[in-house]
Amino acid sequence: MPHRVFFAADTHLKSGDERRAAHFAQFLEKSRLEAGELYLLGDTFDFWIEYPHVILTDYFRPLASMRCQIEKGLRLKLIAGNRDFPMAGFFREELGAEVLGDVCVIRLGGKRIYLTHGDLLCTNDLCYRIWRVFIHSCFSRLFFRLCPVWMARLIVRCFMRASRAENAEKPERVLSIAPEAVKRVLAGGADVLVAGHTHINHDETIEHTGGSGRLITVASWQDGPPYPYLAWEDGEFRFEEFRPAEDGPG
Repeated sequence: MPHRVFFAADTHLKSGDERRAAHFAQFLEKSRLEAGELYLLGDTFDFWIEYPHVILTDYFRPLASMRCQIEKGLRLKLIAGNRDFPMAGFFREELGAEVLGDVCVIRLGGKRIYLTHGDLLCTNDLCYRIWRVFIHSCFSRLFFRLCPVWMARLIVRCFMRASRAENAEKPERVLSIAPEAVKRVLAGGADVLVAGHTHINHDETIEHTGGSGRLITVASWQDGPPYPYLAWEDGEFRFEEFRPAEDGPG
């Protein structure tokens, strides 16, 4: 079998969405059977708070699917997003996934591939950058660990509603990945930058001071099925779609 790698972003698994959870389970199985290696590029969950001794039942089915496919041989690797960044020991120790943090550089076909969720590249959004520093702070992490689960859910939902309303008023230039940030990454030695966050499929050659590189963003699952993902095989990237069993062949 040729060496293949899959990438998916912004699956935004939600509490109570059993249909999406079932489709996600099918996609994990497809990834194991057809590629063997899957990178989830952040915002896998609509939100994630990791407690030392409690598992949120909201995501029991996708978590169980992850563990099942990992035990069968899937190499699952997770990039932190802006909604599920606290992923840590549970995913490594209980599920067997590899947690890569905000950024990871891998090699495929002799090329350096820079993987990130994409929010770090939105450098024109000053309000979000300030919020990100706060939400990643030790104080914020301690607060969410100590407060009751129901309160944490309420706070997160209020924040998401406020964030959607605020983003609706921001110009596209502020919300988009900044070209200058992409050029810095590519000039630093990456051949290809692969990200999510923008919720659209996009593939562009970017000129920079050291030559040129490639920016690829992977669309979200919010309008699926079918569900978009990125496949790498024999030195080439291409956008593909996954159609779960109830919606036709994959």
